Amino acid sequence: MKKMNFTLRVWSLLCMAFLGWGVANAQCPAPAGPYPTAVTQLPATLVVTAGSYASEVGFQLNGAGILTPINVASNGGGTTTNVTLNPAGGAYNFFGTDTYGDGWNGAAATFTACGTTFFQNVTLAGAGPTLLASGLIPASCDTFKFKGVQ
Repeated sequence: MKKMNFTLRVWSLLCMAFLGWGVANAQCPAPAGPYPTAVTQLPATLVVTAGSYASEVGFQLNGAGILTPINVASNGGGTTTNVTLNPAGGAYNFFGTDTYGDGWNGAAATFTACGTTFFQNVTLAGAGPTLLASGLIPASCDTFKFKGVQ
């Protein structure tokens, strides 16, 4: 009888400790799956094709919607640049320049973010700096996508 009382007391204490720990740490059962396997960021990129004289091509992408402004004075043709967006959204401005002064000679720029093309195949006709594109990146721009669960 003593052994049974001791076992019962130990078991009761363990159960109380476990239940107390679960309540204190807000343990909840896991929700039913399926679960996302990973989170990937959708790219925000500025692509500038080379044209005939890639070394003459320059550009700027700035504004409240762009967290880290991009400024390329020359040699900008044939480049792909990752763009960091402002999570709060905001305006953007894209300017083109040409160091020789005769335009981009076939080079063109495309800006894609959040799965949306904001401008495509814009080009510069003279020396610049010339505002080639501007617009608004929405605050609700969803730059993240779950893999495995849609």
